[in-house]
Amino acid sequence: MSKGNFDYLPPDYRNPLTDLPNRLAVKESLERAINENSGQFALLELDIDGLKEINDTLGHLEGDEFLRTAGAVLGEILRQSDLYLPAHKSGDEFSVILHNVTSEAQVAVIKERIRHTLAEYGVETSIGGRLHIHGETAEELSHAADALMYEDKVKRKIEKYNTPEIRRSVREMARIALENDISPRDLPTLMTLMQEGLF
Repeated sequence: MSKGNFDYLPPDYRNPLTDLPNRLAVKESLERAINENSGQFALLELDIDGLKEINDTLGHLEGDEFLRTAGAVLGEILRQSDLYLPAHKSGDEFSVILHNVTSEAQVAVIKERIRHTLAEYGVETSIGGRLHIHGETAEELSHAADALMYEDKVKRKIEKYNTPEIRRSVREMARIALENDISPRDLPTLMTLMQEGLF
């Protein structure tokens, strides 16, 4: 799978692991788009789920391969157009700059296409982003996109764990904790004991 062609970027503007543009490239591209006033654009911030678990259980080499896969998929999705700049800022943080988008509906469609395609390769991600607002700095847009990404992450976690089985487990754990005067700080231990059938 191609990573996309970013040979025009000097090494200090590319992430050495994925060879995608890095944080410096994102910052400069955003500032250029703002200063040149070259049409409406948007910023997506992506947080790749599961990297810590992979590093902890399979090791950092597998974690690096996981990130390379994410980077290669992003590069493949977006490489055919110079309107999109995918970037690997650091760790599990990726960004995409979308040029010449005109509505939040357009941004939402691209966001979900990226999410769906990454999921096909086993890469789950939280994504937030929006159009640049006239007069907004690159830093302000980055903060806003980050906040929307974290909002998406919380929403996805709620959806993932808000099942009848999980709700029953939580109610049962609360009942046991109350009846046995168990401190809130001991709840993780109680959950582990319950999962192992020891309580």
